[in-house]
Amino acid sequence: MGGLPFLPEGTEHPDCASCRAPLTLLVQLDVAQLPNPQRHGGEGLLQLFHCMASPVCEDGWRPFARCHLGRRVPKAPGARSAVATAVQFPRWSVQRWVPVDDYPDEEDLEDTFGRPLDEAARAELEAVRATYPRAGDKLGGWPLWVQGPERPPCPRCGRTMEVLFQIESDELIPYTWGDLGIGHWTQCPAHPDVMTYSWACT
Repeated sequence: MGGLPFLPEGTEHPDCASCRAPLTLLVQLDVAQLPNPQRHGGEGLLQLFHCMASPVCEDGWRPFARCHLGRRVPKAPGARSAVATAVQFPRWSVQRWVPVDDYPDEEDLEDTFGRPLDEAARAELEAVRATYPRAGDKLGGWPLWVQGPERPPCPRCGRTMEVLFQIESDELIPYTWGDLGIGHWTQCPAHPDVMTYSWACT
């Protein structure tokens, strides 16, 4: 998370499609090192960039906005980016992935089962609501929605995209998404090269 992206030979540092400023790296994932690499395309590096040239680019809360970019690049010999960005976040490296229990919120449960929850299920959910879904920066798990589920459809096939990574305000990425919001990097389960980012706040 943060730092500068790895750019293989022939791969450019991306610019904001709205204001043309160099985009800032939020997250870079080595697919081969993820717990389930085949789910995410099997190989390569997944990179998430966002424009930090605020207030020029204020539509970053929308999926597929012009001011952010999720992409895959090959993991091949090359050099780190030397492109200066308006904002560069401190670099944090993942040492290992630790599996933890996580549970969905009411709306995700109803979407999963296709019907409203009964009273017993609501009571059980209420007992863990303060702890789950887990807050903070995390890979996979159940997303902690601020304003309800926000999984966009894949523009290529129409399937509902899945949350790949959650970024909370002012944690490893020292940036506030609106009013202490939470961002979600989503990926198409059928086309793992199709990714986008969105965030919501109260």
